[in-house]
Amino acid sequence: MIRVLTVFTCATLLISQAGCSFLGTTTQTISVTASDPKAEILVNGEAVGFGRVTCELKRGKTHTFMARRGDRVGRATLVPRNRSTLGQLDFLGGCFLVIPFLGLLSPGAYEFSTSDVPIILPNVTVIEGK
Repeated sequence: MIRVLTVFTCATLLISQAGCSFLGTTTQTISVTASDPKAEILVNGEAVGFGRVTCELKRGKTHTFMARRGDRVGRATLVPRNRSTLGQLDFLGGCFLVIPFLGLLSPGAYEFSTSDVPIILPNVTVIEGK
């Protein structure tokens, strides 16, 4: 019985000290706006709407944003991710207790550098081969 209680206590301490980032959300809301309200917006190559779209995206990945209308295609935009406040706390705690470094492996340790992505479509139609 004492051994079970000891294992349970150690496991609970390890999990609770594993890092604040495990408590953070794994997604973040991003708003994508095209300069043309009738332009189709693509996130990671998939159409998600027209004009202005708000979507929930996973924090641990890099995402590509693009807009198109007919032959006009807006430049693909990548939104980089930075360490979130929870990630900073895990890093700081890891300097003292090592175990919180594990929190840096979770998506909650990161956030996108911006929550609003503007995409400008060119006014001129792009003709391939010229």
